[in-house]
Amino acid sequence: MCVPVLRALFMAHPKLILTVVGHPNSRALFEEFDHVKFFAVEFKGKHKGVKGLWRLYVELKKIPHQAVADLNAVWHTHMLRFFYLTTTKRFVQLNKGRKEKQALIRTKNKILRPLPHTVYRYAEVFQKLGIAVDLSTAEAPETPELPKGLPEALEHSTKKWIGIAPFASCEGKTYPLDLMQQVVAYLQKEYQVLLFGEGHLEEKQFTVWENAYPNVNATSTTLALKAQLDLIAQLDVMIAMDDAYGHFAANAGIPVLTLWGLTHPYLGTAPFGNPLNCNLVTDREKYPGIPIALKGSSIPQGYEVAFRTVNPKVVLEKVLEIVQKTASPG
Repeated sequence: MCVPVLRALFMAHPKLILTVVGHPNSRALFEEFDHVKFFAVEFKGKHKGVKGLWRLYVELKKIPHQAVADLNAVWHTHMLRFFYLTTTKRFVQLNKGRKEKQALIRTKNKILRPLPHTVYRYAEVFQKLGIAVDLSTAEAPETPELPKGLPEALEHSTKKWIGIAPFASCEGKTYPLDLMQQVVAYLQKEYQVLLFGEGHLEEKQFTVWENAYPNVNATSTTLALKAQLDLIAQLDVMIAMDDAYGHFAANAGIPVLTLWGLTHPYLGTAPFGNPLNCNLVTDREKYPGIPIALKGSSIPQGYEVAFRTVNPKVVLEKVLEIVQKTASPG
């Protein structure tokens, strides 16, 4: 979600140089920026624990920089901030709005209102550092070429392309697979369905759907992240959970239909720039506690089947409404 902020930053400050400190797997997200240097952290290796974070701090000090923009505000960066107290460099941390979010997910005295989008919270960090950010200038780059290694039938497909990322990092954010299969089965009759996701469980399920339906393709499981991003940029629409693939598509300027289980777009994590009516949420009349989680890693008692109130028929009606407004791939 920080990509739109960086686009706006470089639009206003083309000579700005940033060093992004992140997980090695995220490197591909920043390859579009000429003035971004990527520093890979190894929290399971040399940067593990307090000693490892001190080692990270020593390594970062060797990189020329004037300030630190902390867009995580987690234990690791809290420790780094403590170490930076020995320097004169500014260290500004993200305001996650924890109290506001807790008021939104609690079951008693719930305050149901939309909170600032996380992208705006990121922009606020840079603004506190004195770097102006106008998010209206954050435009997606030109559509890249198709990644290499795709099946020939897919490269020459004349159908519209619908991406589906049916899994999420947590069970409470994952649409029931039997309902998603209904969506896949219907859409593949007239459209090319491309499945996105990584992991053993994902690959196993994707193989089942690929074998069952002729117009379903899970080539993304064999592609590196950069190639996946290039493929996502070719879609007409993406169906995603409250998870990363929705943001990947939004960053490419692709319409996203987001399905919400225990979480909710009011938490400020919807794909940036996407219309509010492109979010389908759990029935709050039946489950008034929604949103009841920030991540959905554990499902509260009584909410085990809450996500099933998002009817596949409604999902199909909405995605067809969106895809009819988009251009053909390629």
